[in-house]
Amino acid sequence: MVADKDALRPIHRVTYAIDASDCIVDVGDDWAAFADENEGSDHLKPETVVGESLWRYIRGATLVELYKAIFAQVRRSGEAVDFRFRCDSPGFQRRMRMRVEPLNQGLLGFLSETLSVTPREAPLSAHAYDAGFGVLKRCSICNLFELSDGDWTDAVTAVQHDAVLDRQGRIQIVWTVCPHCRKELRAMADRAAL
Repeated sequence: MVADKDALRPIHRVTYAIDASDCIVDVGDDWAAFADENEGSDHLKPETVVGESLWRYIRGATLVELYKAIFAQVRRSGEAVDFRFRCDSPGFQRRMRMRVEPLNQGLLGFLSETLSVTPREAPLSAHAYDAGFGVLKRCSICNLFELSDGDWTDAVTAVQHDAVLDRQGRIQIVWTVCPHCRKELRAMADRAAL
């Protein structure tokens, strides 16, 4: 099933929930069909994933770190977050939208919608391969991320504003110190020197 890139109606909708420890506690009826269509095999069947840590199914330390920052912000703020991302399979390139919403007692609910599917000319037959990394700078002091326009912001705004999860290839977080924190550190050092 192929949809126009700009289509607003989702092709697939997959729902699931995690607990306060980020373990999968529920998957919707649509989970199994989506996993089967994307060569998920037995390790992604509902009876296999429920009770497992979500992090077991997310590849890459950088992506785990970014998602953890988003989840923490959703739990802290009590506000849902929506962002777009890519989720490719061997035969298809998929553009998706995810909604992460707070439930109760630290639980988070997820709705992932497939917005477009583009067949690959030559389906991939090998496991994922990194051709390169996009770079996302994160401040070691305040934990904010640098946007493409040079502003610094939280993880949610980074994925919404710069669509860092909607790019081809993986991203790599590079730790640095943002200009604001650098200025604060210099001021503290200057005061300590007096």
